Amino acid sequence: MADLEFVEDSDDYELSEDGEIPELMKRATMYVQALRASLSAKVLLRFNAMYGAAPKDPSDFSLWLLSILPVNEIDKYHMLASTDCVTRLRQLNIAVDTLRVKLPVSLRQE
Repeated sequence: MADLEFVEDSDDYELSEDGEIPELMKRATMYVQALRASLSAKVLLRFNAMYGAAPKDPSDFSLWLLSILPVNEIDKYHMLASTDCVTRLRQLNIAVDTLRVKLPVSLRQE
């Protein structure tokens, strides 16, 4: 039988550069908006029902974003191992930048 351990993110948001967290969240949100715009109406309804709106809390947002990004499971595992949401948001934005290139040109938001 496996033991489970609940680990919370650290609350050291103030250690990030001033304005960095909102900017990281904004960039990632722009990707999600473009992703949603690329979905058919039927798929968008399912997507919204499954994932809902983006959380406002940086830690919750980073975990929500990680759940919807089409990145491989090993990368997700490494991001989940971090208890620092700023680090996780930085890593997620690198993934978003990579994924953004794969969107149709008409949906890319720089």
